[in-house]
Amino acid sequence: MNRYFYYLIVMNMLVNTILFVPRTLIIGRYNGALMSILISIPLGTGLVIMLTRTLRRFPGMGLPELLRQWMPAWLRIPLLLYLSLMWFLAGALVLVTFGAITRSFINPDMPLTAIMLAFLFVVTLGATRPSSSVLFALEIVLLMSTPFIALILFKAMSNQYMNWDAIRVVAGYWDKAPSVSGLSAASYIFSGYSNMLIFNRLNDKPFVPKWIWLIPALGAGVLATTFFIPIGFHGTTGVEQYMYSWVSTADSMRMELGPVERVAFVFLLLYLNISIILGIVSWHVGTELVSSLFSVREHRSSRSAMLVRWMICVVMGGGIVGFLVVLSEKTIIEWAAKWLELRFASEILLVLLIVLLARRKKPVCRDSAVSSH
Repeated sequence: MNRYFYYLIVMNMLVNTILFVPRTLIIGRYNGALMSILISIPLGTGLVIMLTRTLRRFPGMGLPELLRQWMPAWLRIPLLLYLSLMWFLAGALVLVTFGAITRSFINPDMPLTAIMLAFLFVVTLGATRPSSSVLFALEIVLLMSTPFIALILFKAMSNQYMNWDAIRVVAGYWDKAPSVSGLSAASYIFSGYSNMLIFNRLNDKPFVPKWIWLIPALGAGVLATTFFIPIGFHGTTGVEQYMYSWVSTADSMRMELGPVERVAFVFLLLYLNISIILGIVSWHVGTELVSSLFSVREHRSSRSAMLVRWMICVVMGGGIVGFLVVLSEKTIIEWAAKWLELRFASEILLVLLIVLLARRKKPVCRDSAVSSH
């Protein structure tokens, strides 16, 4: 399970590059974005450590099983519904944003509705699979995509058009006070660990992550490249003019001896895979949180349980996507920034709540949790 834990974190780290996190940080490049990045690294790592140390006391149990023992129904049900909505929003924002990118850069003649219907079918099909199957799919996607993404990042940093003076100018504003929006955006790359609130069910033994020092190291590297490379390509002023700065950055690069010369096509294909798998993981977690209210986990393979999961994905996920599709790209970006702030506060409060409740309650075995359904 150790590698899947890191896969979940790396998934979030990668997907932020092409979506709304870079724009939020770039807009605040003179107003505390760099300090927000510096603070988010120990903050995000601390939240990871707090949650994993708590979950190791409850092997084989997810958040619904824990809350069933800790909270009355009138508190537990609204909390699970709220959290499931946050996870569905996470996946929907990624899918709608990448749908807009697909229409703009890959297939302008295809209606956005058709693109989103295709995304919805694939994501719903994957999100309703067992948790182990979702993790296997995540592993395959990351192993296939990560080496090529690393190659593109190397090409970007070694590019002759990289303006290191522009990077040094922005780095000079490191002492500006951080902002809430900057902290919310920068800390998002660590949020993949929160999916363990469902995937901890697969741990038969207490889960103790190894090489925890990799998390701040990877986070620092991802945030640095996400923030500085577009500035180096487009300048301190021009970078703000791009809605999707990383797509424009990739389109500025060429691989003269590669099978595909334009890096943008390879870049978008790789991030199509990453976006789809993040949507699958996010909606899977959201579906599991809601389905726990219907006590269908023990009948996972039954038709009724599968039907419930499909209905949850179609109603909640499809409804959110349908609402977001009618909005403009600029409005979606603005709403995404607000969602990042709400997620930031909710994530901190959720981790603190779990830690406090776990200290007041004795650890329980998996058998007792399952029998309580």
